[in-house]
Amino acid sequence: MTTKKILGYIFIVIAVVLTLALIILLPKFMKVLLAMFKTDSSSYEIGYSVGYLIFLIIQTVITIILWKIGIRWTKRSQNI
Repeated sequence: MTTKKILGYIFIVIAVVLTLALIILLPKFMKVLLAMFKTDSSSYEIGYSVGYLIFLIIQTVITIILWKIGIRWTKRSQNI
């Protein structure tokens, strides 16, 4: 096994953990999103909501990148 293949498997494991974390954080995201659109929300709540939304977007992008790189690096080579 090459170093690239080992890193690919590690990236896939990290991506699985991040995917599970995203699934677990979805209910909290819904609460934060609803709190952001309340008419009587404070600036703290809006700032917290925007920061949380940015965090989830960054985490999702990192997860997708790790999945793509991990799958690409662990594919079987075409040498015959």
